[in-house]
Amino acid sequence: MNKKNICYYLIGLIFLLFSFVILSLIINDSLIFPDIITILKKTFILLGDATTYNYIKNTLFNLIICILLSFFIGIFLGVISGVYYRVELILKPIFAFIRFVPIIVIIVISMIIFGFNKSPLIACSLFLIPGIYEGTKEGVKNIDRAFIDVYKLNSNISLKVVLKVYLPLISSYSKAKYNDSIGFGLKVLVTTEYVCGLRNTIGKAILNGIETLEYDLIYAYSIILVVLILILEYIPTIISISYAFTKKMIKKHFLSKK
Repeated sequence: MNKKNICYYLIGLIFLLFSFVILSLIINDSLIFPDIITILKKTFILLGDATTYNYIKNTLFNLIICILLSFFIGIFLGVISGVYYRVELILKPIFAFIRFVPIIVIIVISMIIFGFNKSPLIACSLFLIPGIYEGTKEGVKNIDRAFIDVYKLNSNISLKVVLKVYLPLISSYSKAKYNDSIGFGLKVLVTTEYVCGLRNTIGKAILNGIETLEYDLIYAYSIILVVLILILEYIPTIISISYAFTKKMIKKHFLSKK
């Protein structure tokens, strides 16, 4: 992100804070909507409490499981559908149903079938898989046909081919879907944790805040969630930079020994 982009980003952040201040003045009720100073104070109090990090750890652990499960299923089905049009037709109504059914319906059905403890993982994964599937499918369809001819993938698809050919060629699509999955997945997961009252999670902490009328706690956790999403979205970039730096240092080390 260059200096000009950072300036625009800061302008947006200032506008957001200003909107909070205006909204607080309009509502004029410190219980329902505390002022921004009160919310920030509560945020720092939460960040100084070990319990908060336990909630974050449990929620992030659930999110990681959901993302891994969703990417495995979504990429697998996406590659198959991208290669075989008939499979795409079979899966189309299934993913259309998942995509257009309200979140609360999926959550309730998951709670009934799988129970309160497993439903956050199931519901979150179900909502992430269609997006990853669509991105992977489109990525496979947009692969240069020259690569298909070289590897003869039209008639020969295997796990080795998927791992060594398809996945590297659609990596840009996968990275974009990862960023989409982080924000949307965390929102769905926290919502499901809230509805299910899953213990020791951010969703449960927000539920406790509503029950005890601690609305500043709810807004504080909202800020923490936004920061978490921003951090998690930059993980692929950080990994890429670290990998390139490590590779460069190793190469430099071996060259210096020659």
